[in-house]
Amino acid sequence: MKNTYRLPFWVIPGLFLVLLGSAYLLTRSASASISELGSNLISELLGAAVIIFGIDYLIRRREEDRLLPIRASAYEDVRIMTHWALGLWRDAYEESVGDDIPSSWKELLSEDAINKVLISLDITKQAKVHPPQPWENYFDYVSNRIHKHAERVLERHGSFLDPEVHNAIYTLIYYGGHSISQIRAIDRHDDIPRPTNLGGYTPAIREWFDAVLTLHTWTIGTYEFLSSRKITNIHAPFQFASLQIKTTPPAAFSPGELQAQSNKFRQWQENKKGE
Repeated sequence: MKNTYRLPFWVIPGLFLVLLGSAYLLTRSASASISELGSNLISELLGAAVIIFGIDYLIRRREEDRLLPIRASAYEDVRIMTHWALGLWRDAYEESVGDDIPSSWKELLSEDAINKVLISLDITKQAKVHPPQPWENYFDYVSNRIHKHAERVLERHGSFLDPEVHNAIYTLIYYGGHSISQIRAIDRHDDIPRPTNLGGYTPAIREWFDAVLTLHTWTIGTYEFLSSRKITNIHAPFQFASLQIKTTPPAAFSPGELQAQSNKFRQWQENKKGE
């Protein structure tokens, strides 16, 4: 593609201001003819400005209208992917921690809340999905779904996305794709008694969670913009609702269970050192 040089946006408005200032100075001249020339120049410059900037506005508005369907399509692709990510960690928190302390998506994806899930969630427990499957399979399924969808979003809409959004989606790809099942297979093959809490099998990469929050914020603003332009065939962003309190979270460890697993794993490590 041929590179073209573009003037900075402030050059033309700046030039108009300089010319207007010069024309105004002419109006202050003691000479009636020069003063009249200044007044005429101001009138001509103001008229030219109205025409130039008015046409520029109409062109920009027409281009925005032309790209509305593309922007709506990109919005839906980003929204559904963000919904999956937020829903996964909401379910994980409710099913393993069980309190309602987080009161927003930002708090739910905070370091403190994520660490609670990493410690509390037993990946061998059943997730409340159909068909029935343990959390280790469900977590892999949703994570892989997000990862592959993020790749498709960049393929489809990469050239139309804002840099911040493009970078956030790339972050999901770069830091995603971890497979619990692969680590579990290695553990079974090598008889490694790794504790089955989620934190033992998947990393909590802060950049990934920040990217999800960035995308969610973008969906809110984009939804408002598209709605204001009468685009109605789109869905609203995933709104946060109060978490369900569960006294006995179904995916949490039984009392003392995680400690027993941790002790067994430490003993295994000590035995390995002695070999």
